[in-house]
Amino acid sequence: MNKIAIIFMGLKRFASTTKPNHKKVVDILEQKYNIALYNFYRTDAISECPFAEPGKIQVYEFLTLVDKVQEDIVIKIRSDLYFTDNAIDVLCQEIDN
Repeated sequence: MNKIAIIFMGLKRFASTTKPNHKKVVDILEQKYNIALYNFYRTDAISECPFAEPGKIQVYEFLTLVDKVQEDIVIKIRSDLYFTDNAIDVLCQEIDN
């Protein structure tokens, strides 16, 4: 299987809750797959983004960052995203498919 890029992106928020959860996800994925981690968290707004709406900003940011990695498979993890155990299982099943 090809190497998988995990891009951590977005404004860094809720770190006390999500950091341990994201570590759990990474630990599980590292046991099963060859992954590369990219920390693209930011502390302020994207100054060059031509959009003001949050959804458009997320897409713009992702498309900008995905050009900075070489892997064919990319998983985007925002700082405010929390994974349940079931979500981790489904993520692994989707990678396996």
